[in-house]
Amino acid sequence: MSQNFKDRYNQFLDGDPGNQDNLKEEAEKKEHPYIDYYDQYQPTRNICFIQRNGQRIFLNYNYLVSCEYIPEQNRIIASFTTHTVTLTGLFLESLFQDLMRYLPREINSVDERYNSIADANQPVVNEIKIDREK
Repeated sequence: MSQNFKDRYNQFLDGDPGNQDNLKEEAEKKEHPYIDYYDQYQPTRNICFIQRNGQRIFLNYNYLVSCEYIPEQNRIIASFTTHTVTLTGLFLESLFQDLMRYLPREINSVDERYNSIADANQPVVNEIKIDREK
């Protein structure tokens, strides 16, 4: 048994599953007015989608089956086992990358009239469409 395995196993037993510094540094870099990110490791992660009217739904990342980024349509399609979530907006590529790493905790839908004041390269979600799988 390698020393690295023993160290990681001891970290797991102590409730510290590994080096969290990288995740903390990534989360500290991510400051955004409309998307909230996890700032530390958590064994169970959910993502909450917040509509402009205040309606919310959270889904567990464990049930995220696939995610597709369509740049021509400024769209991300995330397929969960129970729901399909379609995000439409601007600069969504970085959000797509963050979804692959399970970083976003909340995604807020923002009215399109605020697109003109959005920072370049910061993702802006204008529409969240949620369909329940049958």
